[in-house]
Amino acid sequence: MTTIFELRAAEAATLPTPLPGLVLTTDDLTDQHGFRDGQTPTDYLDWCDDHSTPYPDRRMWNDVLRVAVRRVLLPRLEPSLVEVRDVDAIVHTPLRLERVDGRPVTWQGRRCSPGLPDVEVTIPWVKVAELVSRIDRGDVAGEGWTL
Repeated sequence: MTTIFELRAAEAATLPTPLPGLVLTTDDLTDQHGFRDGQTPTDYLDWCDDHSTPYPDRRMWNDVLRVAVRRVLLPRLEPSLVEVRDVDAIVHTPLRLERVDGRPVTWQGRRCSPGLPDVEVTIPWVKVAELVSRIDRGDVAGEGWTL
């Protein structure tokens, strides 16, 4: 006979594992709704709850994404490969891919072409929280913030 504890353990094993940090991908740069559409990940909000850390508002999270992409994701690509611009987004990603290899990208629906090589980086939540704190203190460019 299976106990309720065994059933719950089996159910828990099928749940998605929380992310260890903020995952940034080049695929997000080629999607109009990339970076979770500019929304703060619930895994980060859970981390904030666990560490008694205030939640960032939408504007602050957009700044976090802009700094993190420019300081962590883009350096993993060839230096002249991509150009991004900030977008004052209320409902979508706060960054827009503009050029790849010096050529303007073409947007068709949610996606653009040409695409980018697959690159993924994960920023630990504690480092994300450090960046949020810097931005909250007025350092919108994240000067001095590193992994």
